Amino acid sequence: MFGIIFCKEGFEWHLPPLFTIIANLYLRSMEKLLQQLEQYKLEIQTEIAQSADAVETFRIKYLGTKGLLKSVMGEMKNVPNEQKREFGQILNDFKLFVENKYTALKEALEEGDHSSALIDLSLPGDPIL
Repeated sequence: MFGIIFCKEGFEWHLPPLFTIIANLYLRSMEKLLQQLEQYKLEIQTEIAQSADAVETFRIKYLGTKGLLKSVMGEMKNVPNEQKREFGQILNDFKLFVENKYTALKEALEEGDHSSALIDLSLPGDPIL
C-alpha cells in the first residue's frame, strides 16, 4: 500500500492515489451500513402488534419523517457514484421490507379485532360435559 520504491536515481515515495484511500473508506462504511441494515431487519422481524398504539409506534420509529428508514436513506449521499445503483437497490429492498412488515402488523391487529367481534358474548356458553 504505502512504501518506498528504490530505483537507480535514489528512491521515490509510493503513495496510493487519494481516490483509492477515499474509496476504501467508503467501502468500509458501506460494509458497516450493510451490517447495520441486517441488524435492523432482525429487530423489525421480532416486532409484534399487540395494540394499535404499538403499530403506530412502529410506524413512527421506522417510517416516520425522523424515523430509521429516512436516516438510512440519507446515507445514500455518502455512497460513491459507481455504487449508488447497487446500494439504491439494497435500500429499496429494505424500504419494502419495513413497509411490508408495517402492513402485516396492521392487518394482524385488524384480524384480531374482527375475530373478537365475531364472538357474541350474550349467547349462552357450551355445556361442560
